[in-house]
Amino acid sequence: MKRIIGYLGSKINLFDFLRENMINKFNVNEDKIFIDLFSGTGSVSKLINNETSWNIISNDLSLYSRILNIQIQLYKITKNEIDKLKETLIYLDNLDLIEGDFYNEFSMGGTPKTINDNNVFCIRKKTQDGKLYFENNQEYKNSRMFFKGIVGKKIDTIKLELKKLFDHNEITENYKDLLLLFLMNYMNKNSNYTGVYGAYLKHDKFKKRKVVPFLDESLFEYIIKNYSLSQKKENIRSSKLADKCIDEFKLKNINKKDVIVYMDPPYSTRSYESNYHILDYLCDFEFNIKQIKFNSKTATKNKKIENPFNSKNKTLNYFENLIINSLKISDDIFISYSSDGLLKQKDIDFIVEKHSLKLNTFTQKYKRYTSGENKGQNTGKNNKVFEILWHIKN
Repeated sequence: MKRIIGYLGSKINLFDFLRENMINKFNVNEDKIFIDLFSGTGSVSKLINNETSWNIISNDLSLYSRILNIQIQLYKITKNEIDKLKETLIYLDNLDLIEGDFYNEFSMGGTPKTINDNNVFCIRKKTQDGKLYFENNQEYKNSRMFFKGIVGKKIDTIKLELKKLFDHNEITENYKDLLLLFLMNYMNKNSNYTGVYGAYLKHDKFKKRKVVPFLDESLFEYIIKNYSLSQKKENIRSSKLADKCIDEFKLKNINKKDVIVYMDPPYSTRSYESNYHILDYLCDFEFNIKQIKFNSKTATKNKKIENPFNSKNKTLNYFENLIINSLKISDDIFISYSSDGLLKQKDIDFIVEKHSLKLNTFTQKYKRYTSGENKGQNTGKNNKVFEILWHIKN
């Protein structure tokens, strides 16, 4: 599977664990529906697609998740479609560059209109005797530093052209999403960041290496072999998806025993949107700088999405409702969680006992995710956490 972005909480390193304790409990050749409720990059949906014949519904509030989930179901591309894709990518790659919001707001050399206090760019340093002082980056003292200037201009140019083509019905929505996948890959490969967009590096790490090309041949070859459109890609609240499915499943006479619900929700109070907001800006054709919080160093969103996982009590109530609603459409619910999370085993035990449900718990030790200038090294005594998989049935 091609990885377009690194992702907090990605399950790629836990595939064997999920295969043993979830997939292998069912007949992979049966006609089932797998609902990936918090799909993120879609890694689990892709695993399901690769190893089963099940139909997949991937759901996530984030716009970038819709683009990343384009790879789910296999679809054979015709020779004409392959030629058209290559021609379009070459055409986009050779457009004259413009300076737009991605250059000005997020790139080195740009001039953000959402900043009036340049002190936000000051770098905190220490003297030899341990005293703190603040120093401006002299080369890019008035810019956010997520991208080199040429990268920001390339993103602006290609995104504007895609919007024009789509608005004039010259490309379909699915084709637009496929082209956005290449643009997201280009953006991410050339990002001057710590591993997520919650921070950018305080220096230009690209000074000694070239910008990765837009036309990524490895991605192109991967798409030709595995080009796919998910059966369904939803961008709605997880709490509303069950209600939406109830009527549709009744209409199609789908039995609960043929539906599997999988949840990989946030583990802590920290919201994912502050780490991947730039990806959402890329995928939003209606994006404008009014969406950016004023004087935000990393250009976080002005309007925050209500987070049901920001306290233990709210999380417990939200989980209980998700479980009960999911059992209306499925006999089998699987929840991926972490021993680092707000909820503990006793909280799930409480929900299960309260509603007379059945529970199996599986665990596996793994390394805690790290990113940034420590080069992802896990050091110290507390670098190990446990992945938890809860299997709940009526």
